Amino acid sequence: MLVALLCVFSFTACSDDDDNDYKGDTIPEMLIGEWSINDQTTITFQDKGKGILTMPEENLDENESIATTATSSSMMTIYFNYVYTLSNNSLTCTVSNSDKTFIYYITELTTTTLVMTDTDNNKLSCTKKNSTDEDVIPSDLYGTWGYGENEVFTLNNDGTISFSASVGGGTYNYAYSDSLLSFNGQEYIKLVSVDADMLKVYVLADNVWSLNSLFRITEPSTEWTVADISTIYNKTWYIAADGEEMTFYFNSDGTGTCTDKEDNREEIEPFTFTYDSSTNQLTMVIMENEDNSIRRDVDIYTIQRLTDTRLVLYSSEVGDEDIIEMTVID
Repeated sequence: MLVALLCVFSFTACSDDDDNDYKGDTIPEMLIGEWSINDQTTITFQDKGKGILTMPEENLDENESIATTATSSSMMTIYFNYVYTLSNNSLTCTVSNSDKTFIYYITELTTTTLVMTDTDNNKLSCTKKNSTDEDVIPSDLYGTWGYGENEVFTLNNDGTISFSASVGGGTYNYAYSDSLLSFNGQEYIKLVSVDADMLKVYVLADNVWSLNSLFRITEPSTEWTVADISTIYNKTWYIAADGEEMTFYFNSDGTGTCTDKEDNREEIEPFTFTYDSSTNQLTMVIMENEDNSIRRDVDIYTIQRLTDTRLVLYSSEVGDEDIIEMTVID
């Protein structure tokens, strides 16, 4: 993997002075910083999608024509741009002043460890430079998190955490080394990524870690608004729950696709939908085939909230209530 990485970035090493706006998903806070690949090679991920690779010149292919910015007589610096995609946890890297683009998938990210694989499934393990043993919690994690109107927990900066009335509250500890949040001495969540609006975590339940997405609760539901249904069109809506990652794409012609990912499995399901603006009722018909001729399931939801970036759906069936909250990822 290291050889592949070095070959990838050896096409050019000129810095890119363009200050283009970053167009990817929110970059995980823990990714930002300098990572050691080995004793001589480091890779740095900056904010706004900029990156730097520093490595020995002898690792370059002598047959390649390159321009370098040497950091010493034997080291060189290569600049690149990258885009983070939340739905598949990937980094799309483009060498500056080059059309060469390569994709890496993040399989593990903590405050001290970064593990990536390329499209050939080669593995690269990195260690955060200048990391300490201080259990410093990301500041974005403070606040109230949940989905729809349902509060899951509130994390305070005084070391306390509170849940719903039935669970109560207590104190928490944050382990810097593995991004693990413990509640009253018991392991609770592993942090994957957090930003101003969404928290992506593994939650421990019945001795099984499952991936979930939670959203910051900042306003009462009485202030929620439902925008015109066209707001939902031509966007990728994302949710993670019980170990599954799902995306929904709604077309303006009443068709759409749902992509369901769990472990190494990926399933794409077509659907059709209708919307009643008088009741905010969204009816989705899951189809068995791509030509939408065979129905499989019908799901009926009430849209509780719809903005440019947030969608909250409510479903009430006999003996079962469900709230689904999604966010736009592109």
